[in-house]
Amino acid sequence: MRLAPNTKGNAHLVVDSTLQAASIALQHGADFHNFLDKWEGTDFAPSGFTGEGADGVVWASSPLDYLAKWLRRFLEKREQEADHSSQDVPTSPSTAVAAIAPPSASQTPSSQCPRCHAAMRRDGACTSCPTCGYGQGGCGA
Repeated sequence: MRLAPNTKGNAHLVVDSTLQAASIALQHGADFHNFLDKWEGTDFAPSGFTGEGADGVVWASSPLDYLAKWLRRFLEKREQEADHSSQDVPTSPSTAVAAIAPPSASQTPSSQCPRCHAAMRRDGACTSCPTCGYGQGGCGA
């Protein structure tokens, strides 16, 4: 389902604003499943059959309904794959300890700004320097 800018009505504006707000909320720790619960079943145009067949989302009552249904299917498949892969790996005491051991110093990102060496601040997936504005993770300059 694709929304063109010339679509009759302002559905694309509603969807865009909703997804921007959700992105900000998720970066600040909101529960993802709450969004899916709210979006699934919303009813506004465009709606109808998606053409994905039995393996996909067959019908959606709105773009947000489609997105919620698609994301639920995606997450369920990922959880099933993770369950299957965890059952295939024999767990011994040494692998269990390795799974919960804290990351080594080489695995953790540097908490010091590469520009001015001040402490970096994490905000969701982004890290930024409050002193000089340097940013990592697609944020900042």
